[in-house]
Amino acid sequence: MDFRSFTTLALDGITAEPKTGCRIVLFDEIDSTNNYAKKLLAENIADQDELADVFGQPVVIVANSQTSGRGRLGREFSSPADSGIYLSIVLNTKLESASLPLLTMATSVATRRAIESVCNISPSIKWVNDLYLKDKKICGILLETANSFYASDNSAFVVIGIGINCFPGSFPEELREIAGSISDTPNSFSRSELAAKVIDEVVSEVYNLDPASMLNEYREHCFILGRNVTVTDFANENGSPRNFLARAVGISDNGALIVESMDGSQRISLFSGGVSVNLD
Repeated sequence: MDFRSFTTLALDGITAEPKTGCRIVLFDEIDSTNNYAKKLLAENIADQDELADVFGQPVVIVANSQTSGRGRLGREFSSPADSGIYLSIVLNTKLESASLPLLTMATSVATRRAIESVCNISPSIKWVNDLYLKDKKICGILLETANSFYASDNSAFVVIGIGINCFPGSFPEELREIAGSISDTPNSFSRSELAAKVIDEVVSEVYNLDPASMLNEYREHCFILGRNVTVTDFANENGSPRNFLARAVGISDNGALIVESMDGSQRISLFSGGVSVNLD
């Protein structure tokens, strides 16, 4: 695999350099930045010397558009050209395995913080991994790990995929009612500068993860808490999904969404990867 890396990125004619030392791989178009990142890991995982050379610092795959962007639960993430940020960050986390499920939430917190800093807006978080603005989704996050991505010291490599809708784009008809963008005015801010800030915030948050502090910030900006929701649960014994109404009442210390039945008789903890939650 051709691996030409840079220290700066330019998505819109403006060059920006993350303060975090990292290697950046740029594409105008790619099937999926996460797919490329996983292929890069797979090619180097057997050679520890090569692994240390390639991934001794964060590696970031950035694309102007994706033809097969993916979200959670196998959903498509629409990635039109010239209107968004599509990137994947490969990190050697060196975290205990118990902390890994919190990294999606940490990425949501860090990305929200970056958008607020650069764009002067305050998005909200929809459990577990989406950012919303004006009741529309502007960002999705997909974190992937695999047993084959472990180094000789048992530290885990993770691939963190982030897709941000910056400006109005050409979305499929079925997404137009739910997909939004940070700004309605094209080029009202630099995608390069926002991407650099996202990289800095995510890498810092993951490498310095303080679960208690992160979860407090997550809860503060999670807009479904206290709201009635429709839960789609895929954890049934027969594997078929079930839908039920509930009220979102909290986020546990291990990142589960706590929902209460509408009659108040039962509380259920929902974990990432097994459920999707949609506002009623």
